[in-house]
Amino acid sequence: MVIKWSLARILFLSIIGLTIATSIHGKIVHSRNSPNNKPSESSHPAKSYSDSRHGRIARSAESISANPPAIALPESGPAGPVSDGSSSLVTATEQELNIGIVGEGVVGLSTATAILELNPKAKITIYHDKPFEEILSRGIAGLFRVDDGSDINKLYGNDTFVRLAQLWREYGGLSGVQLLSGHIVSTDKRKLNDQEGNYGKIVTNFRWLKDEELHGVNSVFGYGPNITAGIHYTAFTSEGIRYCPFMKQQLLAKGVKFVQKKLASVDDLAEEGHPIVVNCGGFNGGELAGDDAGNMIPIRGVLLKMDASWHKHFLYLDYTTITIPTIDTVYVGTVKQEGVDGPMHILPEDVEDVWRRYEPIQPALRRARQIGHFVGIRPGRKQIRVEAEDRTTKSGKKYRLVHNYGHGGNGFTLAYGSGLHAAHLALGVKTDRYDGIVPSPLLKDPVKKTWKKAEEFYKEGLNLKSG
Repeated sequence: MVIKWSLARILFLSIIGLTIATSIHGKIVHSRNSPNNKPSESSHPAKSYSDSRHGRIARSAESISANPPAIALPESGPAGPVSDGSSSLVTATEQELNIGIVGEGVVGLSTATAILELNPKAKITIYHDKPFEEILSRGIAGLFRVDDGSDINKLYGNDTFVRLAQLWREYGGLSGVQLLSGHIVSTDKRKLNDQEGNYGKIVTNFRWLKDEELHGVNSVFGYGPNITAGIHYTAFTSEGIRYCPFMKQQLLAKGVKFVQKKLASVDDLAEEGHPIVVNCGGFNGGELAGDDAGNMIPIRGVLLKMDASWHKHFLYLDYTTITIPTIDTVYVGTVKQEGVDGPMHILPEDVEDVWRRYEPIQPALRRARQIGHFVGIRPGRKQIRVEAEDRTTKSGKKYRLVHNYGHGGNGFTLAYGSGLHAAHLALGVKTDRYDGIVPSPLLKDPVKKTWKKAEEFYKEGLNLKSG
């Protein structure tokens, strides 16, 4: 009887234990399959541009993060069509994408940086046809200022400003970024009217100068009555000779490769095995694209590099006569010779013209020692080209092509913002924050034009543009 009762009790307890285990397992399975507990398919937060400083600061976590959010790619893969946000998605952090970027300047480096922030596993190779010492970005002073105040450019500028602020806080001068204040004055207030709308709510301390600040007894400027208006603001410079190498070192540390190679077309990178190609080719971007050379306009520029460490504020007379202090140098300039693509060396006429305009507004700079100069061709275009398309090479290779070029004289102001947009397009991420403010594409124009040289420019007595 005792044995039978013990066996019966063991059997009873076993049945009870099995029932409890089954119940617990069922709850776990139900919990995992519950709609409220699905793995998240997060995408880059779709933020629309806000003029408020709170909106800008809030986006700093989105633009620059040690732990970037998981970004989504279209199910069709990197060579498929750009996602409109309606397709099934997989996380980009699970993808090892092979991306080729054309251009080692500020736009190419910024775009690579943005891509890796969205997808740290991306494999990127940056192709450049010249050493860094010979490209436009090397000689730029990089004062933050938005020329064209379109909604898309305001968004690009805002994203770049947030980026520069973070770099300045974390790295200071090591990054090539410097915080400074200064003034833009004019003989015609109408030339300054758009500045407040273009970037007044992005920068800090934007205000109009009072008449007594321009002409009064206590005025630091001592201007004559011909100067009728002025503005003040605080922003950043990002000096090319420091900022670009800083970005390059960060990219190298993340495994980005750099290859010096002359390209005939963006198709060359698809043939190299890149299913995603980003065209940051600057002035040559239109020709490399094969359909846009005629829309590119060269704008020759000149800067004189001065040893004037006492000069701490930027000063502009309109937008051509300028000084920009950087970390240990002051740049004096410039010329904006639209439709001029050379020469790439400085002319006596360049130097004479710069000082003829700048010396009257600040004679002390003429006493400083000149320690260098720079000549570059700005990549002019009616609007920045940030677009995506699917292409097929002559050999039949399909690839996604993203354009990001045509920044004119605002490359350092807009590069990170446009690079972030290009990164969204390259990765197939939702583009809600850009939709509705992207301008219509320009008509295709593949025919490269013939341009003037500066010698002709001066010989013909053409007036410098001040806009």
